[in-house]
Amino acid sequence: MHRFVGADAVVFVEGVKASFTLEQISAGSYSPQADDLKYWQIVFAKFAPARILHSRAVGSKNTIREIGLLIVSGRVAHVVAAMDRDLDHLTGALPSGAGIFHTPGYSWENDVWMDAVVLATFKRFNTVPEAERQPKKKSKANLLECEWSCDNVCVPTRC
Repeated sequence: MHRFVGADAVVFVEGVKASFTLEQISAGSYSPQADDLKYWQIVFAKFAPARILHSRAVGSKNTIREIGLLIVSGRVAHVVAAMDRDLDHLTGALPSGAGIFHTPGYSWENDVWMDAVVLATFKRFNTVPEAERQPKKKSKANLLECEWSCDNVCVPTRC
């Protein structure tokens, strides 16, 4: 299949509501759009920039696991399975081997949306200067107990 799409490999990921069976995937069914697709495209572009990869979202984790088992058994080549780790490493259901990739944490959403990323994203899109100021010291106060100033944006003024 990879030759038909002009790629070194075809990457199958989760991330669409409708899940396709292996038979449907073999017949060419997939979704070209999913949040998971973008995440894995960025990962592979960063860590395997010389590779040409064609990505397809096929739905459920079960389908991706089945593809992973086909990869491990050697029944398919030039195929990559990329999935969220979820809790599979605790249950023993996490397939592993060459061509199988997992997120470091529970899901890519959990890995990406860390405190520093959320703050940087907020600062990038918020143009109100007072909201961009860093507090001089960290406060462990409950934000619900703070006094707030709400002009263009609400910020805690006294905690």
